[in-house]
Amino acid sequence: MMKRQQGFTLIELMIVVSIVGILAAVAIPQYQIYVLKSQVVSAVKELSGSRSQYELIMNDGATSSAFTLDNLGFTNSKYCDFTVHQPNAAGDSKPALECKLKNVGIITGESVYMNRFKDGSWTCSTSAGVDAKYKPLECS
Repeated sequence: MMKRQQGFTLIELMIVVSIVGILAAVAIPQYQIYVLKSQVVSAVKELSGSRSQYELIMNDGATSSAFTLDNLGFTNSKYCDFTVHQPNAAGDSKPALECKLKNVGIITGESVYMNRFKDGSWTCSTSAGVDAKYKPLECS
């Protein structure tokens, strides 16, 4: 009586392992880019939350001593070391708010900025070391 063969052949297993390896080689770098971009977006959103408080201080005619982390409500952050910059005499501040990135892989030490113009409009920008693939759409 013949035994029925069960299981996979070695070549079938090798093909499956090579396909999984190819998929992993493509997926892991893309995932790392996605994670870094999400952390930069998180930093932008943290900065954006303080724009209204910055405007209130500006509209109250505050002095330079009013532009502090405490007055803007910044607390410790997982991804940011915050800095607040006072506006110039014209009301521009480029940057007004700054997040120096920490715990963000290869772009740790780079910065994300919120820039305020005298007309009250805001833009987002980053330091030169932040590659375009990590930047949110609203940042230049």
